[in-house]
Amino acid sequence: MSDCAGTASNSRNDSASSTSYQFASFSLDIERGTLAAPEGRIIPLRPKSAELLCHLAEHAGRVVSRDALMAAIWPNVFVTDDNITQCVTEIRRALGVTGAQLLRTLPKRGYVLDAEVTRRNSPAKPPSTSSELAQLTVNVIQPGIISHRGRFTKTAHGSFVACFDSCTDALQCSMRLQQNVASAEVGSIPERRIRLQLGLHFGEVSLADDDAFGQVVEVAVRLCERAEPGTILLADAVQAEIGSRFEFKANDLGELRLPDIDHPLRTFQLRLPADTHAAHGALPSGQPRRAEVPAVAVLPFRDLEMPAGQSHMGDGVLEEIALRLATLREVTVISPTSTLRYRDAVPDISRVAQDFGARYVISGSIQRSGSRLRIRVLLSDAETAGIVWSNIYEGDLERIFDLQDQITFDILATVAPQIREAELRRARSKPPENLGAYDYFLRGVELLRGKDIEEFDRAHSMFKKAMQADEYYAPTYAYTAFWHIRNIAQGWSSDPVFDVRQAMALSALAIEHEPSNALGLAIHAHCRSFILHDYEAALPLHKRAVARSPNHAFVLSFSSLTHSYVEDSAKALAEAERSVRLSPHDLYSFWLYMVLAVAHYANRNFEEAAVWSKRAFHENKHFSANLRTLAASLSAVGRLEEARGVGAILMRTDPAFQVSQYARLCPWAVPHTKEEFLSNLKLAGLPE
Repeated sequence: MSDCAGTASNSRNDSASSTSYQFASFSLDIERGTLAAPEGRIIPLRPKSAELLCHLAEHAGRVVSRDALMAAIWPNVFVTDDNITQCVTEIRRALGVTGAQLLRTLPKRGYVLDAEVTRRNSPAKPPSTSSELAQLTVNVIQPGIISHRGRFTKTAHGSFVACFDSCTDALQCSMRLQQNVASAEVGSIPERRIRLQLGLHFGEVSLADDDAFGQVVEVAVRLCERAEPGTILLADAVQAEIGSRFEFKANDLGELRLPDIDHPLRTFQLRLPADTHAAHGALPSGQPRRAEVPAVAVLPFRDLEMPAGQSHMGDGVLEEIALRLATLREVTVISPTSTLRYRDAVPDISRVAQDFGARYVISGSIQRSGSRLRIRVLLSDAETAGIVWSNIYEGDLERIFDLQDQITFDILATVAPQIREAELRRARSKPPENLGAYDYFLRGVELLRGKDIEEFDRAHSMFKKAMQADEYYAPTYAYTAFWHIRNIAQGWSSDPVFDVRQAMALSALAIEHEPSNALGLAIHAHCRSFILHDYEAALPLHKRAVARSPNHAFVLSFSSLTHSYVEDSAKALAEAERSVRLSPHDLYSFWLYMVLAVAHYANRNFEEAAVWSKRAFHENKHFSANLRTLAASLSAVGRLEEARGVGAILMRTDPAFQVSQYARLCPWAVPHTKEEFLSNLKLAGLPE
């Protein structure tokens, strides 16, 4: 995954000390998760690496197996050997030339920290230090990262790593954090004031178990170490990626040599002007407002009368929910690991929203009675404290994993559409002067259903306003590209060549602004298959999109269409059926039903194609693509009178329709199927 990774640490110099392990002239601070080198240099470790080194230090001189490490560091989470290998590699780098000697690998047995270790306890830290930093993390840092569509990984007591889908988001978030932290610390005693050191790098990042791995993260950590308090250090890759998208002044520091990085790195320093640290925390002029995607906080489930040692059952369900929701672009997910303090307590929804900047909260309870389990799940609106959706699941204990799968599937199928509907209601209730980029985007998505041409045109107007309000929000570009595709497919385009160019350009921009945006990839792929008939280029793009968002109904539907066009009918049918199951009550159910009808047509199951096409017709009677599919399906099974009735409706929707002109757009790749489809349209009474 291509990401912009940012790391930060707190530069406050506290006189209080903590508990540490001393070995081979190194000092491992247990609380902070940092390693002090013999010369006094502080080496931040990622949270899991620090935990693993602590565990080995506790068992110094003894072999610890891989299974034991997995159980201790990743309890109740499925991980692979790669997770351990990455942590061990980072620790050895931190230990320098003696790393391989100190942390030894014993083939088929495990690992051993081969050193004499002593544990040193120092006076406790004053309460204000840790509590203030924790409050700052919860109230300022985490919400700031979430509002810029970042993924916040676990903190290491004073430092953290965050990953973003674009460098623009990462830099704007970093600037906002510096401003907001400075504002929050205005009244503090100068020598105890918290100031952030931030480092940013761009490239491939691996994510697992709320942790980030890879060379990009390593470089960002080293940049963070070199940053002065209150500044941001940027790798040249970040500077190059952002280019001229918005103006900011950074000092070119030239090439720096960073510890454990084998090549010099050109680096830029960004120091915010003093006036941007004002209490209002406004962004510097010239920077656009970002589209605020709603955040969902996933709280630990309360255990009701669960036997000792079985509380992990609720944790497993919750981790699945968070992981699956995180694949959707409609929401930003605050994981259960960040909300552990709410375990075993009835949550105050408004307090949760305030703590995490969340607009919605998923909570619930789990109860065992004999061999039966009862799990209740609720989705709450934080603003109104009302319940948007809830459900109760019951099943046998031995089928816990089946129950878990059912719950997570229902969450995906129900919660995302419910949130979208709630956000639409929120946007409709706002006066025009208070609408933001995300509000305009939602209104455009609603109007794109296009039950008539006037409503359809208003959708384009809303998307334009969304782009003006936030020129970097990728989903707006993706849906606007889809608008141009549908404008052609509906027969409403006055300039199809212009619409083709716009669809290709806008879908490409969606990918440029957010390379990991699965919907942008899927729509760009659909442009290539449906408009250009370049199936060879489209299929790999669809594969990438589905890999990035395997639970996004729209992404699956676009992939299904292309597989139908090339008559990979089994794949097309599987993806179409899954998209319908994932989003049974979707605003665009008419689209999903049509896609399933096309998949059945590709399978030559024309009766079933007609069934699903009729369902789409009941949802949207003016959807030209579905009217063509329904007319052809009915003709294929000899129901010509019904087919001609559908053909008449199509002519009212698209009066200029002619089979010979449509033949140039008709996306079926196999000549025989294409000719058969066009013949079936003629049988439905459509003019040649």
